[in-house]
Amino acid sequence: MPRTYPSAAFAAPATRSWRLLEFLGVLYVLGSLGIGMASLALMYPTLDNDFFWVRFLSNGMSSALGHALNMQLSLLTDNASMGIDLLDPSSGYAASDAVGVHPAYARFIMYQELASLRGGILGLRNLQLAAVENVGAQYCWVDLGRRWAMAYTQRRQERCRDRYATNGAMYMETFLRNIDFNAWSATTQGSFMQRIGDGVAESPDGPAFLTYLATHQILHVESEVRFWSDAGLDRFVLQYTNLNQIGLEESIEVTNALGVTSRLRIKSISQVSRATVWFTSSMTLTLMYGFGALSQNESLVRNASTFFGHTSPNAIEIYNVGSPLNAFQQVVHDQLGPLGNTDPLWVPVPLDVLQSPFAAAYDALTSMTLHPTPRQWRDPSLVFFGGNPTCLTSAGYSFVHESYGFDDGCMTPMPLTLHWSPLLSLFALYMATLMGTPTTLCDLVPQTEIDACFGLLRRTADALATAIPTEEAAINVTTLTTISIFQIVRRNGSLGIETQRLLDPSFAFFGWMSIYEWAMNTREVILFDGDIESYAVMTYAYAPLPLPAYTVLSRLGVYLWYGSVVVSGVALAVGLFVLWLCVARAPRSSPTPWFYFHRLTSAAWLNRGLVMGRGVAALLCLSSGTLQPLVTASRGTKFLAGARSVVVSGILAGDVTWILYVLQDILLPFTPHSDGNMASSCTLLAWLSLLVVDVAAPIKVTTHLHRSCLSENLDSMLHCVSGHLSIGSLRRVGWTIVALWLVVLGSILLSRATHKPSTLSRVPTLLLSAAAVAYAPTSDRL
Repeated sequence: MPRTYPSAAFAAPATRSWRLLEFLGVLYVLGSLGIGMASLALMYPTLDNDFFWVRFLSNGMSSALGHALNMQLSLLTDNASMGIDLLDPSSGYAASDAVGVHPAYARFIMYQELASLRGGILGLRNLQLAAVENVGAQYCWVDLGRRWAMAYTQRRQERCRDRYATNGAMYMETFLRNIDFNAWSATTQGSFMQRIGDGVAESPDGPAFLTYLATHQILHVESEVRFWSDAGLDRFVLQYTNLNQIGLEESIEVTNALGVTSRLRIKSISQVSRATVWFTSSMTLTLMYGFGALSQNESLVRNASTFFGHTSPNAIEIYNVGSPLNAFQQVVHDQLGPLGNTDPLWVPVPLDVLQSPFAAAYDALTSMTLHPTPRQWRDPSLVFFGGNPTCLTSAGYSFVHESYGFDDGCMTPMPLTLHWSPLLSLFALYMATLMGTPTTLCDLVPQTEIDACFGLLRRTADALATAIPTEEAAINVTTLTTISIFQIVRRNGSLGIETQRLLDPSFAFFGWMSIYEWAMNTREVILFDGDIESYAVMTYAYAPLPLPAYTVLSRLGVYLWYGSVVVSGVALAVGLFVLWLCVARAPRSSPTPWFYFHRLTSAAWLNRGLVMGRGVAALLCLSSGTLQPLVTASRGTKFLAGARSVVVSGILAGDVTWILYVLQDILLPFTPHSDGNMASSCTLLAWLSLLVVDVAAPIKVTTHLHRSCLSENLDSMLHCVSGHLSIGSLRRVGWTIVALWLVVLGSILLSRATHKPSTLSRVPTLLLSAAAVAYAPTSDRL
C-alpha cells in the first residue's frame, strides 16, 4: 500500500515572516467566520418572506404599503393606469388621513368601474341562477327593441325613455341573453311566464321573441358587446341598493428578484346580506318582489291587457310598505314619488374633482369633529325627523340629523357631523375663497365648538397662504350644485322634505369638505330619482375598515436561510477544530493555508448545493429593494429607499462569492495549472464589482396601478387585481450570474496563457480534494 511521507519543509525551522503569516491567517479565519455569522443576521429580515422584502412584516411596512396603495387607488379613475413613485412624499399619507379600507369602495367598483358593456356582460355570465331575481335592477323594458315596457308608472316610463335608455341594466333581455334562460325560467316556477311571458305573448311578435330567448346561443363576449352597442347601449349600471354589503377582495401582484409573482391582498370586505335592514327597499324592489306583489294573472308588462296598473296602480307600494301610509311615508310619496318606484342611483365623482390640485396637500394641521347646523335650520321651533329618505319612521328631535348612509340601521339618530382634517380644510377653504363664498362657517357650530373652530380656521388660512398658490379653479362647480343634505322637517306644524345645498354660500366650506371625502370614497352621493322630484343626497362619512391580515409565505427564503446557517455552522466547527489542532501540534515549521480556508472547507465538508444556496441567498438580498416606511406622530408616513451601508453591501457581496467558489471548483479539471493567487484575485475582482454596483445602482421599487375586477353574482362579490409592484430585479440576478461566469472563464484563459510548470511532482494523497491539491499543494498533512 502506498505511503505518504511529510515533505522536507515540515521540519524546517519557523521564520518570523512565517509566524506573522500564520497570525494574520488565524485572524482572517476568525474574522471571516464572525462576518459569516453576522451575514446570517443581515439576510434573515429579507429571507423571512418570499417577496425578499427586508422587514416586510416586522416594522409596519405591510400596513404602510396597504394604506398608501389604497389611498392611491381611491383616486384612480375609470380603467386608468398610472405608475407611482413610492418615494415621492405624495405617495405617503398624513397622520390625519382616514386610512384603511373604505366601505364605499366596493360600491364604487360595482356602480362605476364595472359599468361598461363588457363589465356588465362578464358579470352576467358569472351570475348564479338563484341570484337573478335579487339583482338590483328595476327594468324599463323587456326587450332591447323597447316593444314591451315594464315601468310601474307612466312617469317612470318617461324617465326611462329620457334618462335610462342607454343603460343595459334597464332591459331584461340583456340578462336573459347571458344566462341559461330555460333553466332560470324553470326556477321561477311559472312566475316568469305569468308575470312577463304571457304579456309578451299577447303581441303578434311576442311568441317569436320567447322562442328566441329559449333557443338563443350565448355569443363570444366581444360579439355580445357589439350587439349591445348596436342596440344603442353605452353602459350597464345597476340600481343602488343596500340589500347586500358588496364583498371585495383586492390584491396587487408583487414580483420578487427571481421573477416570481405573488399576490398581496390589500383590501377585504366581507359579503353580508342585509335583508333585515334593507331600507332601500322602500325606494325600489327586486324582480322577486315584483313577482310576489301582484294578484293572480296580473302582469308586469305595460302593453299587456292584464297589466296591474290598470286595476291596482298602487299594488307595488302597498306590497312594499303597507296601507295606509304613515306620515313620513306620505311625505316621501307626495314630494319624491310613489314608494317602490324610485330609482336610487350611484353618482360618480366628476373627473375634474379627482384631477384637481388637491389630491396631495398639506398635512400639518390638527383635526376636530364639528356639528354644524345650516342657517335655514337654526330656527329653534323646527323639529327634525331624519335625513334618510329610506327611514320612514322616527321621533322628532331638535337637531339636524345625519344624512343617508348605506349602513344606516334607522335606529339611533345622530347629529349632522363633519370631521375637520388638514386636507379637507385646505381644500374647502381654497374652493370657498375661490368661489367668493363667505367663510363665516364657525357661526353654524354649537357654542361649545366656536372657539376651536375659529382657531382651526385661522391656522388653515395661514397654511393655505404658503402651501397653495392662487390659481383658476380646476373644478366645474355646476356639476356639484345639485348635491344636498336631506331632512324631513316639521315647520309650522307641517311635515315636509327640505334640503341644504352643499355649495350654498352659507354652507360651502362644509360642503367642500364633504366633496373631498366623496372623492376619497369616504362618502357617497346617491340620486333618488322619483316620479315627482329627484334628490342628489350626500351620505354621511363612513368609518374605514381595518386592513386584512397579511399572509406572506416564506418557503424558498427560509429554506435558503437555514441552508446558509448550515454552511456557517459547518465552517465554524471546522475552523475551531483546525485551530485546536494547530495549537495541539505546535511547534510547526510550515504555514497553514488559512487564506484558502473557506475554499478548502466548502470543497471537503459541504456539498455544492448548500454552498451555492448560500451565495444565491446573498444575491437575492442584493437584488432586492430596501423600501421602508418612516412613521412620525405628527407628519404621518412616507417611504424611504433605505439604502444599504457600504459595510452591509460588502458583507453581502462577499457571501455572493460563494457562488464563485462553486464555479471554480467545478471547473478545476479544466484548469490544471490554476493556483490560489489567480483564484483569489478573481474573487476579489468579483467582490469589488458587486460592491460598486450595489452602492452605485441600488434596486429601485417600481409600482404600477391598473384595476381589473370581476364580479360574482353582480352586486354580491368582487375580485380585483389592481396593480403590480416589483421589489426585486431578475435582470440584476441574471447579469450577476453572467458576470461571475465571465470572471471564472477569464481566469481559466489567463491561467492557461501564463501558467508555469507545477512544483508538485505527485499528488500528496488521494484523500485530498481537488481544491486542496490546487490551492494548497504543500499541505498534504491536512
